[in-house]
Amino acid sequence: MISYNEQVCGQVLYELDVSYEIVKSSKEILNSSDELSEFLSSPTFDKKDKYRIVDKLFPKEITSFLKVMTDIGMSRCLDEIFDAYENIRLDRLDVVCGELTGANEISDEFKEKFALSLKARYNASDVILKTSIDPSLMGGYTLKIGDMVYDNSVKGALEALSRKLTGNIPQKF
Repeated sequence: MISYNEQVCGQVLYELDVSYEIVKSSKEILNSSDELSEFLSSPTFDKKDKYRIVDKLFPKEITSFLKVMTDIGMSRCLDEIFDAYENIRLDRLDVVCGELTGANEISDEFKEKFALSLKARYNASDVILKTSIDPSLMGGYTLKIGDMVYDNSVKGALEALSRKLTGNIPQKF
């Protein structure tokens, strides 16, 4: 889950007009070494040493941003900041991203039809669906888009029926 501060930093990075390729490359560099993340976020290392490593490893278009993140103690959250940047970028491009989980293997044909339906429903320019399998659903699928979860599974239907029969209906806030 991306925190508010990480979201704000992702927004700043997006507004700096750093290209997607640079951000993607920087994320790959950051994730290539656990020691790099530890080094950048550790208070025991000198700021000048951190700057030198940032200048040496990362594309120059993003080094100033990374140095500021290091200065304000947000370098430990860079992965999430890059994810926030990507979410903002896709939102601005009217791309809907979702997680489609099926009880069984999801065919390419079903995925394509589902994506076309979502594209029309959300008036999106494109749809990106990450798929997975969860046999505990017993049949059907669940779809998560942002904070919304659509449950069209056998498991979800049985749970809803159980709540209705027992009167254990969750309260709305």
